[in-house]
Amino acid sequence: MEIWKLDIDDLNNHSNTSNASCNATSSDAMTTRHSHSTQHSVSLPSHLQDPVSQFGERMVVQTNKQANVTPHISYKQAVVTDVFVDYAEQQKDRLRRFVINECHRALTWQSFRLFVMLKLRELRSVPVPLLLLTATMPPSMQDKARIFFSSNFTVIRTVYNVLRAQVWNTTSSNSQLLPLSRIWP
Repeated sequence: MEIWKLDIDDLNNHSNTSNASCNATSSDAMTTRHSHSTQHSVSLPSHLQDPVSQFGERMVVQTNKQANVTPHISYKQAVVTDVFVDYAEQQKDRLRRFVINECHRALTWQSFRLFVMLKLRELRSVPVPLLLLTATMPPSMQDKARIFFSSNFTVIRTVYNVLRAQVWNTTSSNSQLLPLSRIWP
């Protein structure tokens, strides 16, 4: 069985660099073989350390050595059931947070799976912090996300480059560069 976790002991004891664990980069990922499992330790990328520490988060996000910490991973089809919401209500004192990966899909897939995506909002009835993760949500969708998840949240954006496409009009006799506003309104 494989267990994925971030473990500060593995970063300190098995690092082959002279850097301390908090100065490690994403290329310093290590794997340690144990008799009962494989533990994968991945350091927080250095470009994320400062923004994360500004909000009071420690560099070690999770360690399974803490007592009473059991991560639960569920797919959206299970999370949107009444059984899961009831379970979360019962366990609310033991839950630290809900993490929704690729949260932009709840906004962009509403026409495709409206019922499933709208049921994600019911997680807000459980008084547990909600951590929304995405790498591709444009700033223009942030207000929609605040409304959809009924939550005010802080955005930590490390890099945001606006993609600019160069589209050449080859249908005319002389090729010319067209601005995107003439192609997509």
